Amino acid sequence: MNCEIFISYKCSDDRGNKTRDYGIAKELYDSLNAMGYSAFSPLIH
Repeated sequence: MNCEIFISYKCSDDRGNKTRDYGIAKELYDSLNAMGYSAFSPLIH
């Protein structure tokens, strides 16, 4: 299966702290890549 998934989220709040959305996006990114999907997002590496 060839599937590319783009993950979009709000990275930081008004104070520059990482948001809850960032944490969820990171978990999703890691899970999708572990399952063999090609997930990508600008700030998650």
